[in-house]
Amino acid sequence: MKKVIVTGATGFIGKNLVPMLHQLGCKLVLLTRDKKRCKKLFNTIPIEIIEWDINDGAPPIILNNPTTLLHLAWEGLPNYESLHHIEKNFVTNYRFINELLDAGVTSLVVAGTCMEYGLKSGCLEVNDICDPVTPYGFAKHTLHKSLLFLQRKKKFNLAWARIFYTIGIGQSRNSIIPQLDEAIDRGDSQFNMTKGEQLLDYLPITKVSNHLITLVVQQSNGTYNVCSGNPISVRELVERRVTERKSTIALNLGHYPPNNYSPKSFWGKPNVPARNKFSD
Repeated sequence: MKKVIVTGATGFIGKNLVPMLHQLGCKLVLLTRDKKRCKKLFNTIPIEIIEWDINDGAPPIILNNPTTLLHLAWEGLPNYESLHHIEKNFVTNYRFINELLDAGVTSLVVAGTCMEYGLKSGCLEVNDICDPVTPYGFAKHTLHKSLLFLQRKKKFNLAWARIFYTIGIGQSRNSIIPQLDEAIDRGDSQFNMTKGEQLLDYLPITKVSNHLITLVVQQSNGTYNVCSGNPISVRELVERRVTERKSTIALNLGHYPPNNYSPKSFWGKPNVPARNKFSD
């Protein structure tokens, strides 16, 4: 039975992924700052839950068997412009991972971000040069490069998963589709948004979870784009949801300006290895 330590289990991706790892027969250890919430979320799953803040380094545990760390946790989102990502998150995440490697972790699957690429347009491949323009993207990319240097000193597998845009049940209320749903539920006559011209790469949460599980199960080593490879405009995404909801809400296009930290058109080239849904 594969042992997997998971951080960020109560987040959008973690909530979907943990039950799937359990179905695969993995022995799960969840590190969380809110043990009560974690127990409530996964009350039907026999898992070990350790209340711990990764800002304090790794918990005092010795791992005798090969263990994988699935590291999803990251503070301060969705404020991508905060220097907190560089000044604190990078430092504490590197220390936490390094100490877990010393405790016996043999494989890492770490959540990266498409924001590592910066303002490049078009199809993005994992070997493209990264030039992040936000503190968040820079901190993630710096952590990745630092772990690659660490591999020269310590023996471990590192799967760096650059996650693009994830959609589905349970995503943050700050995301555009949950905001639209709330507006429809309130009976609003219109929905304020940008012009919606930006082409982005959206992938359902179930597929994102399956890609990450593949990297865990196969103990992968390398850099991976977790994406669909099929861009869609934000406007079309919203219009599809309006149609699904059978709503008459009007889209107030151009009410908000576009963000300045991503290009007008970009998507990823997927490269996560193929795997049957629930097989090794």
